[in-house]
Amino acid sequence: YKALLKDYKWLKSHNVRQLHFQLPEGISFLRFHRPTKFGDSLKGVRYGIDLVNQTQKPVFGFEEGRIFNGFRNIFPLFFHNEFVGSVEVSYGLDAMSRVLNHKGKSSEVFILSSKIVKQKLFKEELSNYADFPFGDAWLLDKEAAETSIKMNKIPRQTIDQINLNVKDLFIQNISQDKTRSGYTQ
Repeated sequence: YKALLKDYKWLKSHNVRQLHFQLPEGISFLRFHRPTKFGDSLKGVRYGIDLVNQTQKPVFGFEEGRIFNGFRNIFPLFFHNEFVGSVEVSYGLDAMSRVLNHKGKSSEVFILSSKIVKQKLFKEELSNYADFPFGDAWLLDKEAAETSIKMNKIPRQTIDQINLNVKDLFIQNISQDKTRSGYTQ
């Protein structure tokens, strides 16, 4: 931890949310974002890690975790040609908000399935999420929502009015189509 802490702080300054090492059995070894939480099994919870353990090849994608969600980049680690685990570098939804807002007016909301978040998350980490105003089936990543609000050039009252106007249509559409583009676990 001490050997890489300076590097992790530099990574965080470049929008990296998590640097996480895992043992070959899918056991969390070191979470730089929560160094006191380790030793828990991620098998069956973090499918990306399961896949790296099976294939010993890198895996990239969006996934909910025990503490945060993230756009995950998971790499196998080898020592003298022996597989010894994996390391993950991931970006949160707040990083995506920064990218989308980089060139002008944009307002996006990333919503997450409340069922999936609560199924995977450590209960004490639920404070990283906020209720979505369209119902309790969805949650917002607090950090991403706050980043979007800070960077937003559209007045909050305008966004609230748009949300009010589209709420019923949104709920109707999403409840009818569980396979829409962008839906992920």
